[in-house]
Amino acid sequence: MEHPVASAHPQLAGLWARSGHVRRTVCGLSSALFSSCAIAVVVGISAQQLPPPTFRTGVDAVVVDVSVLDKDRRPVRDLTAADFTIIEDGKPQTIATFSAVDLPDVAATGSVGRPETAWLSDVPADVTTNSLAVDGRVIVLVLDDLSPMAPGEAVRAKGLATLAIDKLSPSDLTAVVFTAGREASQNVTTDHARLTSAVRRYVPRMRRDFDRFEESSGPIYLSVTATIRNLVQGLAGLGPRRIAVLWISAGIPIALEGGPSRSAFADQLKDEWAELLAAAGRANVSIYGLDPGGLRGQALDLQIGPTTWNIGGSELAPGGTREEGLINRRFLQDVAANTGGFAVTGSNDPGPGIAQVFAETGSYYLLGYQSSNPPGKKVHKLDVRVNRADLTVHSRTRYSTDVAVASKASVSAHPLLTGALRGLLPVRDVGLRAAAAPFMVPGGAQPNVAVVLGVDQTTPTRQKATLDDVDVVISAYRADGKPAGSVTSHVKVGLPAGAEKVQYEVLTRIEVGPGHYDLRIAAATTFGAKTGSVTCEVDVPNFAKDRLSLSGVVLSAEPGGMVAPRDALRSILPVVPTSRRSFSPSETVTALVRVYQGGKDATVTAALSAAIIDALGEAVFESHETLGPSRFGRDRSTEYRLVLPLSRLAPGPHLLTLDATLGKEVARRAVRFDVR
Repeated sequence: MEHPVASAHPQLAGLWARSGHVRRTVCGLSSALFSSCAIAVVVGISAQQLPPPTFRTGVDAVVVDVSVLDKDRRPVRDLTAADFTIIEDGKPQTIATFSAVDLPDVAATGSVGRPETAWLSDVPADVTTNSLAVDGRVIVLVLDDLSPMAPGEAVRAKGLATLAIDKLSPSDLTAVVFTAGREASQNVTTDHARLTSAVRRYVPRMRRDFDRFEESSGPIYLSVTATIRNLVQGLAGLGPRRIAVLWISAGIPIALEGGPSRSAFADQLKDEWAELLAAAGRANVSIYGLDPGGLRGQALDLQIGPTTWNIGGSELAPGGTREEGLINRRFLQDVAANTGGFAVTGSNDPGPGIAQVFAETGSYYLLGYQSSNPPGKKVHKLDVRVNRADLTVHSRTRYSTDVAVASKASVSAHPLLTGALRGLLPVRDVGLRAAAAPFMVPGGAQPNVAVVLGVDQTTPTRQKATLDDVDVVISAYRADGKPAGSVTSHVKVGLPAGAEKVQYEVLTRIEVGPGHYDLRIAAATTFGAKTGSVTCEVDVPNFAKDRLSLSGVVLSAEPGGMVAPRDALRSILPVVPTSRRSFSPSETVTALVRVYQGGKDATVTAALSAAIIDALGEAVFESHETLGPSRFGRDRSTEYRLVLPLSRLAPGPHLLTLDATLGKEVARRAVRFDVR
């Protein structure tokens, strides 16, 4: 279905055919997933690689990520291009580029990139960017809050997720997905604070007979299966990065192998998982099962289901005695073994198992080649081999060149933006950074989110000043994945003569109701014909009803840079905001926030405290202000400004916190910034 923006801005129509959240319903149970679509692979994969070859005009290179493990599942790190053979559609291919990627072990290297104080890991940045390293992993933490698990295991499940986050390298892109859809998933990010915040929202479904399969549980397990299947399909084509799904779950109490059972749902689940495992193999997505149950005890005379199961050669019948969760555990093990992963089960110390997950996903090879097969075929079979004995190779088994879109008209109308937001990862041809801050508009029906889009554009050298046409589209998605509106902007930017690189900021806004939103932003430039995309999150308070709330915080800097259009936010902001968060001591930087008292009661005295904390956790600046009732105008808001004391701050990262209090009500905003 074409996005509503298409009719008003047809050149952007194709963009939305491939963007947004995927909503699916299975037997009345639904959940939202982040967007998914294949992304074309490109050459230029690592700083370590050999110089890329010159490929034939109009023919894309194919880059394959390959992990190689020995018989003890240890990564093999001493291979060369000569050790590999790539066969596409039965025909050997010539390897043109080769790179070995070996990500740092966070624990072994003294916590690579780890903070000196808590706020550096706990407070998310309010600015996001599409500048990403290309040699990390894509890790998806699937927190299964729909499949039943034993009471008391929620804390362990969160602990498993936290252990995984602690093992991430700085270049890893990570997402958090919930199977029930009750909580907002976290899109891919390198921000560990956002990941940790998502994990805190995890509330699993508890049931004492979690390892008993019943017909009433069938729709639940089918919904979980559909979530993971959609996820695997969405992750296909994200190379050249290693892709791993860490499924934190008690598993499903069915046997993947064996003959038909007496349960129609169980048989359907087995078929669904067979398709899922095949899709994971094609996409080179490894699934690692993480069981929060640890070492469980014996279950006596527990009804295990309406049928018999053959587990490891032992037939279990209803009323049997066996280890609690045995069938679930075997299920996790079988899923992992069939996708190149393994399961962390049956241990009260999961640390070594999780360390092994990151050890074997953090070491891989990138092999690039140009297909010698004639063009025209859309799906190609791949077979990657290594010429050493006793080694196991994991790589995708096929790739697709099909880049179909929903609207032919949209492709011809604006090919630059057709695919900018179609994928899970951002498009980086144009460097983007985005800051979003919600405000209540006097007399407006809904809040407005002010968006500052920083653009870092590389263009051909200009002999004279040149006007560049820049199209920007923003679409908001609610926590449940439903679209909540979109806006488009057409901006003219004056590019000075001379230098190739240009930096400027675009100001725009979008109107939304209270709630949590993902803003998906794409920009296309005419001069140089390039695109970029970036995603940011924003929490919008209910300014009209909340007794106390704060707007977003905007920073303005003098001297300022190039901004277009400079007056785009004048109706809601008295300053020109910036998305920059790194400043020199000579700049004058002002933070602005609004305090709101909602409802219809008379406004009362409130207080506002500001503090700046350095990288060691020390408060290096504090300010306190009383906000009397007379400060609040007809729109029940007052404005607070603070000039940051940059000349008094040491170089390095700092945190600005703004706390408003009204009786027992507290509202807080925080902004991270650096002093150069």
